[in-house]
Amino acid sequence: MKIFIGKHSGFCWGVRRAMDRAVRASALHGHHEPVQMLGPLIHNPQALDHLHRRGMVQANNLQELQGGTVVVRAHGIPQGELRFLKACQTQGLLRLCNATCPEVGRVQGIIKRWSAKGYYVVILGSETHSEVIAHRSFASCGCAVVATPAQVEAIPTEALAKVLVVAQTTFLTADFQTLVDTLRPRAGILVVKNTICQETWVRQNEARTLVQKVEAVVVVGGKVSNNTLHLVEVARAQGRPVQHVETALELDLDRLRDRPKVGVLAGASTPNWIVEEVVEALENCRRGGFRPRSVLRAAKLVQGPQAIAVAALTLWINHVLAWKLSWGRQSFRVPPVGGL
Repeated sequence: MKIFIGKHSGFCWGVRRAMDRAVRASALHGHHEPVQMLGPLIHNPQALDHLHRRGMVQANNLQELQGGTVVVRAHGIPQGELRFLKACQTQGLLRLCNATCPEVGRVQGIIKRWSAKGYYVVILGSETHSEVIAHRSFASCGCAVVATPAQVEAIPTEALAKVLVVAQTTFLTADFQTLVDTLRPRAGILVVKNTICQETWVRQNEARTLVQKVEAVVVVGGKVSNNTLHLVEVARAQGRPVQHVETALELDLDRLRDRPKVGVLAGASTPNWIVEEVVEALENCRRGGFRPRSVLRAAKLVQGPQAIAVAALTLWINHVLAWKLSWGRQSFRVPPVGGL
């Protein structure tokens, strides 16, 4: 079995930024006050479990907050909730750590700016996703969330005199233009902003290329992670069998053992250590195959490269200074300098 791994698998920069902020907040304030996430920070159970082990707790709404430090999720929160938290921070009732992804914040700014000009907002995305719920709160002149051409056709014509189109940052890139083209004949003034973030389209394009090289695909990531689910869709659209797993324990290795080439993709909220465990499990199921990743991991644990470098440096210094080395009681003898 040959394993192909997506180069952009694992945390995207926005998720990494959110995780770093949450961990820092826990380290700085967790010893003397509650540190809470308002909703799940990201959509990955294993990453959330890591935060819970550090003492962080999750509040599902404003009523469950207990003061202390509040970390806003990477997907953002509705405008009214954010204003409330900022007011509480001003009054000294809590400490606010906003981990909203800047890409998400950029979409919110676009919606707010064009809504102020009287534009109706059409968001391409999932109506129940936390990012889209936050986006809707910035649309002061009305909003519709659509994901299919039928939903586009269902928007009342009277709402489409002036329209702004944006997309959830993790929306499926292949569907974006299709939905815009469906809306265009019905709209009066149409402003289109493709707000799918670069990480999303890079990963989806990479997935399309990688899937062509393999006979089966493993997608690693949360079962409710939108960007991970879109990677699954991309792979299935190419006619490849797909396993969507959150951890290596969920792999059905019997279905993969005889596949000559297997591709591994991972969502933007999937921890890198989970991806490594999945790849190692695939390598271990090879029949008598050499497992380079296991060897490299063992070398890293025993610090083999560092030991070799230190030994080489020692021999070079010995050569330059002409030290006489021996394995007896005296490990080396330094020649007298300056007659001392």
